[in-house]
Order: sequence, then C-alpha cells, then structure tokens
Amino acid sequence: MISPCRIAVFALAVAAFLGAAAPASADRLEIGVQDDAVFVSGSGIGREAGLNRARQMGATHIRTGIDWETDDFSAHDALVSAAAARGMRVQLTLTPAPGWVKRTRRTDIYKPKPAAFAAFARRVARHFRGRVFRYSVMNEPNWHAWLRPHRSAPRLYRAIYRRTYAAIKSVDRRNKVLFGELAPHHRTRLSIAPLQFMREALCVNSRWRKRRGCKPLRADGLALHPYEFSRSPTYRYPNRDSVTIGTLGRLTSALRKLRRARAFLTPRGGTVPVYLTEFGYFASGKRRLSPSRRAAYLRQAYRIARRTRGVRQLVQYQLVQTPRGEWNTGVIRPNGRPDNAFFALRRAASAARR
Repeated sequence: MISPCRIAVFALAVAAFLGAAAPASADRLEIGVQDDAVFVSGSGIGREAGLNRARQMGATHIRTGIDWETDDFSAHDALVSAAAARGMRVQLTLTPAPGWVKRTRRTDIYKPKPAAFAAFARRVARHFRGRVFRYSVMNEPNWHAWLRPHRSAPRLYRAIYRRTYAAIKSVDRRNKVLFGELAPHHRTRLSIAPLQFMREALCVNSRWRKRRGCKPLRADGLALHPYEFSRSPTYRYPNRDSVTIGTLGRLTSALRKLRRARAFLTPRGGTVPVYLTEFGYFASGKRRLSPSRRAAYLRQAYRIARRTRGVRQLVQYQLVQTPRGEWNTGVIRPNGRPDNAFFALRRAASAARR
C-alpha cells in the first residue's frame, strides 16, 4: 500500500510537470475596447449602454486616455466604477495632448519634461490606487504629432518612460506599466518604424546588442497599434522595421533578442509580452471595407493574435460608428444596433475564452 505522503509527493510532481509543459500560447487573449467619446464623455449611445454592449461582445478591458493637464478625474472615476460593476477593468494611457486635441495653441508634446510627466503619472496612480492596475506611458511617441522634436523622440521617450515607470510602481508595486503604444508603420517625416524606435530608445544596435553605458529598462508589456487598414491581416508589410497584425513575429522575435541582450525585460527578468491596444477596420471613408469583409478580417486578425506566442491582448478601437468623422472603425451603428463586425468580435472573444 502506498503511503499518503508518497501519493501527495507524486501528485505535486505531476502538477509541476503539467504546469511546465503547458505552452505559453495557452494564455487567454484579453479582449478590449476603446471609445473615449462613449465611455468617458458619454456621447453616442452613452456610457451605460456602451459598456453593456462591450460586455456582450466579450470584452474584459476598457482602454482610455487621460490628458497630462487633466485635473478633473470624475468622468474617469465614473467609468472605472461602471466597468467594475460589469466585471471589466480599465487601463489608462497617460499622454501629453497636442494642440489639436486641446483646441488651443498650447501643446505639451514639444520636449516634455520627464520629471513633470512622472509627477503627473504619480498623481494619477495615487488617485486610482486599488482600482486601476495597468498604465501605458504616452500614446504613439513614434508618430510626429505626439512627441517632438521627431528625430529625437526615441531618446526623449526613454527618459520619460524611465522616470514614469518608477513613479507608477512607487505608488503600488502591483501596478503594471506598458511601454510604447507605438504606431505600426514607417512613414517618412511622419513616423519612425516601431522596431527602429525601440532600438534607439532601448540603446541597442542593428543586431539588437546593447550599447555600453545604457542601463536596461523594465516593462510589464509593450503596447502596439498593429493596424493594417485596408489590407488582409495576413499581408506582410514590406518595411522590415514596421509591425502590423500580419508581421507580429518581427516584434516578438525582437523582444526575445532584447531579453537576451539584457536591454529590455519584465520586472522578473523575462521576455516582455505584447499588448495590441488599438486595432480595427474602417466602416466608411476611402479605406472603407464591405461589412462582410470587415467582419472576416477582424475574425482573422483575432485568430492571428490568439495564436501568436507572447500576445496578451487585442483592443478594438471604437465601439460606436462615427460616419461623419474622419476615423470610423466602430462595430455598432449610431442607433445602437450591432453590425457584422460586432458579431465577428463576439465569436472571436468566445474562442479566446476557450
């Protein structure tokens, strides 16, 4: 007869083996939504109806931005509480606001002071302590309209990120901090390709080897906006430093190289995971796709994200359509009725849960 002690030891060994054997891709893909007009401002179908639709779609996270100069957090407080009541979490992107966002001539994107931005991040983290646990440092710093001077943006971002990471963690070590929120493409004089931006910001050369004198940066994740716009999700964008939904392997490979170079790591020294925090296809305008093709492309994109090792999240950008706006990637019509893309995302969320 086997003793109870030996049975317990055997059970622990089996559990340990199974845990070690489980592939990293077995992690569930988080489904998120961002629509600041609906969730923060309450426009369109309104916050409550919008959150109900997001939950029906299978979303577990709501991404929203918060401006450096914001003093009134009441709208974000309301969103955090309303989302929590539905079992969803809010993640905040902290960013300076260009003049066109603030509708003034003043802009905070030109040579922002790292210490001042870190102080803002600390204030936000203290306000939401115990309620928000994930923060991104800036929005698309590799795009010319969000951080200037454009040529020195990687160096500026490194200084801002390093101090902001420390500030957020000093409030609560449980807080997770994401690097980047990077735009996906290289466009001359408009955007720096994400892999090039990472090399410059993380002090590595073209072979992903760390330069002397640079300390490693830590992050709980790297955030990317892998838009493909009018092409299929499987399209391989030709610029090798660009990363779209069809070329995620370029990014995950780079992150493994950065870990080996000890240039960019998780707090525990591992490979930094990927959060795809903006994605979508257009419902109107010059990049418009037919409803059936848009739905098919979204399903395909979520399948790619789910099967790519190291990818933790994919966020649908815009919930409610804005036909008169320049940017219209929503999946619900202005009258509140879902379109084909909504149901495609709901099926993708169901697959991600399984």
